[in-house]
Amino acid sequence: MKASILKKPFEITIEEVPTPVPNPDELLIQVKASAICGSDMKAYEGKHPLIKPPIILGHEFSGVIVEKGSEVNRFRIGDRVVVEPSSVCGECFFCQRMEYSLCENLKQLGHQLPGSFAEYTLSKAKFTYRLPNTIAFEKAALIQPLAISIHAADRAGIRNGMNVVILGMGPIGLLLLQVVRKRGARVLVSDLVDFKLEKATSLGADWICHGSDPRIEEKVRDWTQGRGADIVIEAAGTSATIRQSFSLIRRGGTILLLGITGHEKEEVPLEGATLNELNVLGTVRYGMGDFPRAIEMIHQQMVDLDSIITRRFGMTDLPDVFRETIHSPERMLRSVMVA
Repeated sequence: MKASILKKPFEITIEEVPTPVPNPDELLIQVKASAICGSDMKAYEGKHPLIKPPIILGHEFSGVIVEKGSEVNRFRIGDRVVVEPSSVCGECFFCQRMEYSLCENLKQLGHQLPGSFAEYTLSKAKFTYRLPNTIAFEKAALIQPLAISIHAADRAGIRNGMNVVILGMGPIGLLLLQVVRKRGARVLVSDLVDFKLEKATSLGADWICHGSDPRIEEKVRDWTQGRGADIVIEAAGTSATIRQSFSLIRRGGTILLLGITGHEKEEVPLEGATLNELNVLGTVRYGMGDFPRAIEMIHQQMVDLDSIITRRFGMTDLPDVFRETIHSPERMLRSVMVA
């Protein structure tokens, strides 16, 4: 089969490699669509601590079952599917509590295992889901980031009538905006890129504020009758927006850290967190049951994914797409490899 292999930072080649053979509990998936996400770009730049070349990147994908292991009974050859790209041990303290995202022995496709920028890849049958015929493969490739957004909204405890600020309007931020709006919250968003703010407006943001605006704190106070936001979600992954989160939150509010800066340490005003009884939470990946919820949201047309897919390409173009994304990231949201 053909596969796109990250050989070293900034070098991806298309090569012939052996087609993988499924273990008894696995499926062989013909990849129909696979999206480039932020962790893929970090790996391409040599900045992802958990991804070491050479490796086949890619983990946001959908496809068709072409072979199944001897123990797999609930799927048929030809089924359209989407895959949770994590392989968990099922035995550690966290797996026993069904907290798979915290598995002590977690491995992920495209991180430690061969990923989906290939003609075929393997999946665990336990973490594979049938796709309704109403969902196109390329849209299904965004189920994983949508599941991350659902999990984040759950972690933050977002409810009807809340005032929520989301810092960062990348694909996750734009999906999270839609999830939060569906829960009845009012949403103010911020980003440094006008194109992304325009997208946020079209997707239902109640108010936008450019990230460089020195009056953002004042505007959030005006928007919330002087209190500050009930919830601030940091989705940009920068030191500046992490610090900014603490200036926008009300007393007793919740700050949810979703973005990753890549830094081991960040300076935050912890004394203010204590004196104002703030809830400071982290979130990573998705929880048990979030993939089926994401599938249902797309099936019910509750989210707009077409606005987030900004480019479609074939595998042979993948090296060029990575290079172009590095040089001109401003208008890129999700680029999707389609077969």
